[in-house]
Amino acid sequence: MVLFALREPRRGGSADPRGGCRGPHRLFVTPAIERVILDMTRRYGDAWARMGETDLRAYTGLLILAGVQVPVRGRGQMLRFNVRVTRAARRATDKLAAIRQVWDMWTERLQYLYEPGPEVTVDEQLVPFRALHLTPCCYMEVRRRRKVELSAEVGESPELCDGKGGDLPLLQVSCCGMPSGSLRKTMRSQAACRAWIKILLEAGRECWIFLVINIINMIISIALIWAVVVGLCCLLWLAVGIRRRQPGEPAVENGFIPYLGCALQFGANPLQFLRSRQKKYGHIFTCKIAGQYIHFLCDPFSYHSVIRQGRHLDWRKFHFATSVKVFGHDSFDPRHGHTTENLHQTFLKTLQGEALPSLIESMMGHLQDVMLKSDKLSPSKDHWDVDGIFAFCYKVMFESGYLTLFGKELGEDKIQAQQEAQKALVLNALENFKEFDKIFPALVAGLPIHVFKSAHSAREKLAKTMHAENLSKRENVSDLISMRMILNDSLSTFNDVSKSRTHVALLWASQANTLPATFWSLFYLIRSPDAMKAAREEVLKILEDSGLTVDPSNPTLNLTRDQLDNMPHHKKAMRLSSASMNVRVAKEDFLLHLDNQEAYRIRKDDVIALYPPMLHFDPDIYEDPYEFKFDRFLDEKGQEKVNFSRNGRRLRYFNMPFGSGVTKCPGRFFAVYEIKQFLTLVLSYFDMELLDPATQVPPLDQSRAGLGILQPTYDVDFRYKLRSTTC
Repeated sequence: MVLFALREPRRGGSADPRGGCRGPHRLFVTPAIERVILDMTRRYGDAWARMGETDLRAYTGLLILAGVQVPVRGRGQMLRFNVRVTRAARRATDKLAAIRQVWDMWTERLQYLYEPGPEVTVDEQLVPFRALHLTPCCYMEVRRRRKVELSAEVGESPELCDGKGGDLPLLQVSCCGMPSGSLRKTMRSQAACRAWIKILLEAGRECWIFLVINIINMIISIALIWAVVVGLCCLLWLAVGIRRRQPGEPAVENGFIPYLGCALQFGANPLQFLRSRQKKYGHIFTCKIAGQYIHFLCDPFSYHSVIRQGRHLDWRKFHFATSVKVFGHDSFDPRHGHTTENLHQTFLKTLQGEALPSLIESMMGHLQDVMLKSDKLSPSKDHWDVDGIFAFCYKVMFESGYLTLFGKELGEDKIQAQQEAQKALVLNALENFKEFDKIFPALVAGLPIHVFKSAHSAREKLAKTMHAENLSKRENVSDLISMRMILNDSLSTFNDVSKSRTHVALLWASQANTLPATFWSLFYLIRSPDAMKAAREEVLKILEDSGLTVDPSNPTLNLTRDQLDNMPHHKKAMRLSSASMNVRVAKEDFLLHLDNQEAYRIRKDDVIALYPPMLHFDPDIYEDPYEFKFDRFLDEKGQEKVNFSRNGRRLRYFNMPFGSGVTKCPGRFFAVYEIKQFLTLVLSYFDMELLDPATQVPPLDQSRAGLGILQPTYDVDFRYKLRSTTC
């Protein structure tokens, strides 16, 4: 519905009501329009050739009084508005040819009928209309401040004035609110209907323009509001979110992105980022990363200054908080009141010293079972099997490590159904572990796990298999898991779900870094003929000295801890892929003294980090640091080399794949033995070669920087078969 507000000039005193009605009529039908209608009607209207101005005004008055919805019949069929002889030609390009001249004059007149003022309110909406789907309608209403308001709506009110000759404060003209039934009666043909639609669209054109302008203004207003909000946030960030360097503190870089700071630059290439800042600021500097201020120490001679600072620095706070955030269990920190267990001591007792021989023996047996007896691998002497190195290592190492720590659900009996159930359990655990491990860096960064539905489901499925009631049914469970089950029940207030999630954390810790480390060790071994030859000779010597023979049909090889310690060729590929960050949190404000006699003030709750890759890829320590050299860590006598220097000065720390100080991985010895056992067996049982001998080293996946051993960005295909000759 299109309503036009019309205002008549005020007249003094009373007036003839007809005069009051004649004014609005003349506003719409001007003398010029009347002349055109009369001229065309007298010329072509055969039945009404004597029509005059009085007749026309009377007829339009009746139309207004009766309402456009119920037109007066007879006279309307005699009116003419245009030249008849040229109408057909013009209608081909103009569907309003029959009334074009009068229509243009009328629409031009309408633009001058509205007089805006301070009393105007505008309301907009879309009204459904049968022929137009959604017709734009604009309601314009002029309200006088006095209480008396008189209005006339065409089609509804027969009175057009107040009867006193006063103002006509409101005139509403309805152009598209006609009911569908009346519309069909009035528009007798399809052509007439299309003409009416054209008229309505023309009448609504200005309303559309008005609507679009208002939408644009609204968008601009919202944009301005957001701009103001963002500007205020930036000002607030500049005021309180940026750290300003105080006297005695390291240089600080806040970054350009609030909260994130330098996180994106660091994540893209940590080593390049830190080297550029070291060149700019010196051996120690501060960067804001994900809301945390981290002091990076780049001088290897000053590492000990951080590692020995047990009084001022806390390693538990960061590690325990990260574990809670990622795995969802209650805190291991005794200060939080959920447990009194000393977790670090538990690891030392069950993963080092006297606990190692049983772990080594169990792992050796599981490795041979998976390689030679399971249906996952079916090697043969007659043909080559093709697989990805990473996929091969994943399958073999995950199942072997899983069974070593968490045991089997069946004993010595070989019932087929139980074997199938065991295979399904391990396979599901493998798939769930992969799904969860994919988003591990995002969880460490602070994203909630509920954002990743599949990963959350995978973690909970792993936890379900590790409920105490399920673990109690298994045999050959490791001392680590057995002791943790006892301590969970006796020293903690964890519920069953939280207890099972702590076991998921142990599974991740035992696999996440061992799997890629195994890949890199095997990849560099196969890629380097000299390394392969030296490693085979090393294994052959160990087996000959032990009197062991290699028989794939009866795989019973077993190596002791001492024998594994005498294999120096098997463990040094981790230097090229290790990216674990050594982290400490300041308990209080203190002064950090470095090796060069400098001292820096550290604030409470700030983080101090050591990034070992800066050491591992230092050309002043290692010649050609990005190249793999199998004998890099061997001295002239073939023994493990422990003396490395930088600028003529001996280094205390030169290879740090497992961390430093008290934060060194407590399972590092078992992890190294696992890799040595794996390499010993594949060298003993298989011939191996790359599908493409010219394969380049795959890039490291930097998304896991700071979390340990980096995975390759893509897998490398190789082929293998059982050796035709045994050792």
